[in-house]
Amino acid sequence: MGIVTYQRGDHALLKRVARPLHRYHPLRYTDFVDHYYGESEHCRLFILIDKHDEVLGSLGLQRMNFSIGGKNVTLGASSNFHAFQSGAGGLLFLHWIKNCDLGLVFGGSPSVHAILRHQKWTWHEGIEQLQINRAYSLEPGQSWWKSLAKRALMNLPPKTRISERVKKMLRDGLDLSDVVEETRFSDDMIPGQSPFAVRFAPDVPFLNWRFNTELPHVRYRLFRILRPGGTAGYVVVNQQQSRLIVAHCDAEDPILLTQGIFAALARVCVGKRRGQGILLASSHELMKESFRRFGFRNHPGKRPLVSGGLKNRTVMPAKTKEWLVNLDWADNGLRAPFLGQSAF
Repeated sequence: MGIVTYQRGDHALLKRVARPLHRYHPLRYTDFVDHYYGESEHCRLFILIDKHDEVLGSLGLQRMNFSIGGKNVTLGASSNFHAFQSGAGGLLFLHWIKNCDLGLVFGGSPSVHAILRHQKWTWHEGIEQLQINRAYSLEPGQSWWKSLAKRALMNLPPKTRISERVKKMLRDGLDLSDVVEETRFSDDMIPGQSPFAVRFAPDVPFLNWRFNTELPHVRYRLFRILRPGGTAGYVVVNQQQSRLIVAHCDAEDPILLTQGIFAALARVCVGKRRGQGILLASSHELMKESFRRFGFRNHPGKRPLVSGGLKNRTVMPAKTKEWLVNLDWADNGLRAPFLGQSAF
């Protein structure tokens, strides 16, 4: 029995891993798997195989550099954690925790949550999913009547047209951050200082891999936040077929960042997308207040953020109201249906 690492292009092994999984599972999309697990040292898919060469389980692990109280901590975000035989989950869990300072789950299945509760991990409260214009997602394999109902609801006249809301804010005399669209991250887009007690703090190569604006299977749009005298940060929008996700963002000031998000959304929400549903995550007290004033409301779905280790080893501050949380961490924004590709 041993653990092997998926190598880009090894689709024969991938098909063996995906065989027990449902028809539209993300591991059945080779473009996604080859990019996410096969192109960066920061993210790997580990596969547990027995002595008879049978696949027993899988674990995706993305190593993420966080700034926590000014200290750098490597959090290991899991994805595609599957145990096909008894005992496989425990071995994969140990492999996960030994490869990072602290484990991280943002979302996760009930079976994963059961393991984490047994390990006495910490559930971080106050992190909310917020939406505007009902951010429905179209899922492959969904019953025809559910898909039809969602499409009908998405075609209803929107309650909020984002670009018009931003224009009204400008007419009311509010100074909003300006943004300009870019194709790649650069060093000057990374904030030199931060007001956030906890934030994901990747370097430029990581960002250009994870939020690549030229991927065939997912459409990321990158916006530089401008202020008088230079750059203050960035916003990444995941432009999906049926909705928009504020994928990741960072800036030197929470209000400046919130305004930059509004300005970026105004650039994306044009034409047929002017009333599209938008989804984001937030825990920061001032940012959540700004989002709600703009028109965002709580999404009914819950997505817990959990951290811990073999003996919990909590190093995250208890209060999340000064954290910068983004929805598209790990593989949260990388779900089927992917653009331009069918499942094998």
